[in-house]
Amino acid sequence: MKLVVGLGNVGRQYQETRHNLGFSVIDMLAISFGAQVSDFAKHGKAEADILDARAEFGCMLVKPTTMMNLSGEAIGALARYYKVLPNDIWVVHDDVDLAFGQMRVRLGGGTAGHNGIKSIIQHIGDEFWRIRLGIANPHLATTPTDTFVLDAFNQEEAAKMSKLLRTASDYLQGAIQSGELSDHTQSLL
Repeated sequence: MKLVVGLGNVGRQYQETRHNLGFSVIDMLAISFGAQVSDFAKHGKAEADILDARAEFGCMLVKPTTMMNLSGEAIGALARYYKVLPNDIWVVHDDVDLAFGQMRVRLGGGTAGHNGIKSIIQHIGDEFWRIRLGIANPHLATTPTDTFVLDAFNQEEAAKMSKLLRTASDYLQGAIQSGELSDHTQSLL
């Protein structure tokens, strides 16, 4: 079984922010599975909303409800409860070090300063898959990263979100069906 996890923050004020890109991809993947976002349910053993798709797709879709910087608590609890190895955990998250619209898939690697990833490493180690989605900050000189990631997508980015989410979801659906990810970088647009 795979745990396919999207990172984000809970709460209406965070819904359309760059830092919730992982949640948005997981929501799109749920829809491609024929479910609704409202079908996610609170898990009894971890602070997470889940969509159990084990019977049909061999995976669970997960959105930690611990807030981004504590994501590892929920993922660690789920990994222990279901006895899932780290390399069967796929984490979808935003990355300011990649150009907007780029996706990089890697097993293991550094944190790139991402606090959600740091939390996961503390709880399950480093050998999980990262599906990094680019949200590059071209205004770093005037807009610090912690502010930038909590801002909404600009008008140009927002116009491309539907295609970005659909392409990322399609990639993940194919990987779930084959049971494996491949280490690569691609454009989603």
